Amino acid sequence: MHRDNRWWVIEIPEIAGITRSRRLSEAGEAARKCIAATTNAAPADVDVVIVDVAVAGPDGDVRHLLEETTLVRETQRKLEEAAAAVVRDFVTDLTNEDARIPVRDIGYLMGLTPGRISQLSTEAKPPNHPVPLPAGLVPRRRTS
Repeated sequence: MHRDNRWWVIEIPEIAGITRSRRLSEAGEAARKCIAATTNAAPADVDVVIVDVAVAGPDGDVRHLLEETTLVRETQRKLEEAAAAVVRDFVTDLTNEDARIPVRDIGYLMGLTPGRISQLSTEAKPPNHPVPLPAGLVPRRRTS
């Protein structure tokens, strides 16, 4: 599917069909009607899934919005998981018996409540199981 002036052009390769709609929210219904008319099926029996929305970017290159959005969200999810693992490791290091840093101070340092610090310290991985960091981040060296 791509934009052409004020219309969304919907390409349906399975039936070599093309239809259009004014609004993106109407694209599925327009495709359903086109498929039904071409295949002599009832519109209610036709399932439509939008698999690509192509839009020209400011530089003129075509951007595939659904694909890009999926990739960015997956990257975000992985980074959030990595950040949570790093925070748990830091909490483990800061709450161990050698460091003896109060949970209130750790909470202040990390912008978390003391209760959350306590939760993280019980969820934390054992000290000899470091968490892999995302590419580009360098692990700190332990000095013990």
